[in-house]
Amino acid sequence: MAVLGMTCLSTASAALSAKSPAYAVMGERLQTLNHQILADRSRLSGVAEQYLSSGDLSEEDFNWLKITAEKYGLQPRRRGDENFFKALLSRIDAVPPSLALAQGWLEYGWLLPKNSAEATPRSGAARMLPPEDMHAWVHALNTEDRYAAFRRLREDLRRRHKPLTAKALAPALEPITSEGPRYTARINTVIHRLRLDRWDPKT
Repeated sequence: MAVLGMTCLSTASAALSAKSPAYAVMGERLQTLNHQILADRSRLSGVAEQYLSSGDLSEEDFNWLKITAEKYGLQPRRRGDENFFKALLSRIDAVPPSLALAQGWLEYGWLLPKNSAEATPRSGAARMLPPEDMHAWVHALNTEDRYAAFRRLREDLRRRHKPLTAKALAPALEPITSEGPRYTARINTVIHRLRLDRWDPKT
């Protein structure tokens, strides 16, 4: 995890305009990715309901389920495995674009070069995450063991019919850092200063 100090973070994020076209493109891409993920989640809910009630699936749904489960690193252990569907549903869910962007901001470490009014990444050249990197980032949150607490919290929010916001989910990332609550504070600061929540679903 990046270890940007709050002073450096505040200075750099203030210099990097919230109107940056890079953030607009990445925010819109993350919105599109979430739509795709939620479409898969909706389909999985229907497939699970049908299979657990009747024990039968069409060949098309069976093949889709097999491919999707493999993509998310799971497989059923027995016929009619309800826990398998619950586990898969916990992985196939949206990640707030603002949270993904803010975490990416911290991980990539946007800094101010000397004698420059523009903030650029550590590499020294402004860049934007390509779609495959953003997809991989979200997929990691949805599948890797180190993000299990994040998925459990998200699942709990779903169960209680609460919105999936960056503010609610960010604390679940604290255990994977050495910063604890400071990491959540930094995420919230980046989101606020760059207005990254404009791409989140309206609640």
